Amino acid sequence: MELIRRALDQGRTVLSELESKRVLAQYGIPVTREILVRSADQASEAADKIGYPLVLKGCSPEVAHKTEKGLIETDIRTREEAAKAYGRIISRSPGLESVLVQEMVKGKRELVVGMARDPQFGPSVMFGLGGIFTEVLRDVVFRVAPLEKADCSEMMNDIKSRKILDRVRGMEPAARDALAEILIQVGRIGLENEAVKEIDINPVILDGARPVAVDALIILDKDFKASACDTSVNDEVISGLDLLFNPDSTALVGLPQGMKTGKLFLVAMMDMGYAGKLYGVNPKASEIDGVPCYRTVSDVPGLIDLAIVLVPTGMLWDVARQCADKGVKGAVLFTSGGKELGTEEGRLLESDLAGLAASSGMRIFGPNCMGLYSSESGISFFPGLSKKPGPVGLISHSGSLANIIGRMHEETGVTFSKMASLGNECDVNASHMLAYLGRDDRTRVIGMYIENIKDGRLFLDALKSTSLKKPVLLWKQGLTKEGGRAASSHTGALAGSREIWEGVVRQGGGIPVFGWEEWVDSLMTFSMLRGGDLGNRLAIISGPGGLCVSMAEACGRAGLTLAELNEQTRAALARFIPPTGTSLRNPVDVSLTASLVIDIYIDAARIVTADPGVDAVMIAGIGMSPEDNRKYTAGMIDAQREAGKPFLMVDIPGLDPAHAREFRAAGLPFYMSGERAAEAYAKVIRYRTWRDNHTS
Repeated sequence: MELIRRALDQGRTVLSELESKRVLAQYGIPVTREILVRSADQASEAADKIGYPLVLKGCSPEVAHKTEKGLIETDIRTREEAAKAYGRIISRSPGLESVLVQEMVKGKRELVVGMARDPQFGPSVMFGLGGIFTEVLRDVVFRVAPLEKADCSEMMNDIKSRKILDRVRGMEPAARDALAEILIQVGRIGLENEAVKEIDINPVILDGARPVAVDALIILDKDFKASACDTSVNDEVISGLDLLFNPDSTALVGLPQGMKTGKLFLVAMMDMGYAGKLYGVNPKASEIDGVPCYRTVSDVPGLIDLAIVLVPTGMLWDVARQCADKGVKGAVLFTSGGKELGTEEGRLLESDLAGLAASSGMRIFGPNCMGLYSSESGISFFPGLSKKPGPVGLISHSGSLANIIGRMHEETGVTFSKMASLGNECDVNASHMLAYLGRDDRTRVIGMYIENIKDGRLFLDALKSTSLKKPVLLWKQGLTKEGGRAASSHTGALAGSREIWEGVVRQGGGIPVFGWEEWVDSLMTFSMLRGGDLGNRLAIISGPGGLCVSMAEACGRAGLTLAELNEQTRAALARFIPPTGTSLRNPVDVSLTASLVIDIYIDAARIVTADPGVDAVMIAGIGMSPEDNRKYTAGMIDAQREAGKPFLMVDIPGLDPAHAREFRAAGLPFYMSGERAAEAYAKVIRYRTWRDNHTS
């Protein structure tokens, strides 16, 4: 755009309000009528042309935050007042030469629209409550450009003050389509003009229903670099990754003879029963634990699909080149010593490895990663991982967390189809893996632990396309780091990593989780609640009355509804639940008696789930003896299979943990509290609602 190029040629990085609005107007964004003047007489003439009432503002690329500096005069109603206001503004800012005479938009509702160029995701559009308290209230949301109308609608519904857009206090509802068009066009400005670093339109005032940009600021980046990145993962990448998860031949390069860390990979693959050809590379051995060994990678006979590299850092580059020369399809670099060290040598090593991957076609995981697991093919990175195929695909920047959750399968009931520990991502990254698992028929649920996003736009595309097919649970680190960047506009000050990330997750349909327990609970819940119509009407059954109340509160906080039990259900419950110290309404309090007569729990669950107004049941129960608890567990599992509705089992302290494992093995999620159960189930409902809305 010529106006932007001219400003950059002049060495400027800030456009004046007038220039900023001219950019907006070129994209069809409604702006105020205004005239730039340089004298009191011109101010009077401009006032007559525009009409009253008016606003006068100091106008210069060097002038920001005009309100604080006293450079705005409002409610000007005569040409004489315009001339005097001009004089006052000029006197308050030495060196100021120009004043903007502007129509005064009549409206009480002020909004803010902006754009910040995020280093990972690119142009990110902001919408929220505007005016002088924008940064104080921080009632704003973000989405990554380009925006669709559905994104804009979600943005308007996601702000806390969303009712301001409705009919309120005699004011007509905002023209949402017009607001959406502004948001879309602001995103276009960012996409089509890479020198634009930030846009701040504050306020956008609702003139009746019509939104008008009343003030605007555009900040430029004179050192901008044109971006050139893929926006989708192609079929060739997908097929290449599939080969690595199902290799016919695998070489362990640097396989030690003794029990050192690298030996665990061999033990793991033998434990899994890997059926492909397995080779070792060790110049001092011809065989290790029955696996034939060779001096170098090139000495290995035949083709190698996957190389797992276990050598010291000093040997990594030479070994990686040998693998590429051999025609190895993919390499897992367990070796550390890359950018995680924070050294120039580590950075250069990873840069060279990335170049090698690009030039040779050999895909590289890592360095500094554990690698790959596939329950189907038998490749693995640690002993004790489940041999049983499961529905969960895992993507992790932490090899330790992948190892821990993989080994907890008996305790959590969560089993995996595939896992990838990505390490430093010199080549294959989280976006590639997300797109791959999104197309993997054996994966129904995806769990991600991520510390950074290498290519934000690629990630968002993969998240959007995958979330329409299966849930993606995102545990993201690095959201609370203080600092950020100094910003001269409202948008820049508000566009922190957390705000942008929350917008990305919402826009892409991901399910955010925070912390280990929430992550595991969510993986368990999504993997066990398969198919069918799930609703948000819950019934609660508990022996302890206090738990009844707390679980009901938890459901309310999570956005779930307590089901209304019909008369037939309450009458059936009354036949065996004692009349005193109990409640037949939801929540159903069966009292301590149920722990003495365990059939009360089981029969109550059968009757309540037969009620057509109940979508799921949350149950907290315990018997008085080990025999009672065995009967309770078996009875609830049978009742769930008969009902075909979700049973959310909740722990009562004293219940043997073995019963929790038994419930989970049978496909009934078991939680350590009603609060955790309610939040996990609510995530499933929210995801399914989002998916239905975006696929209908």
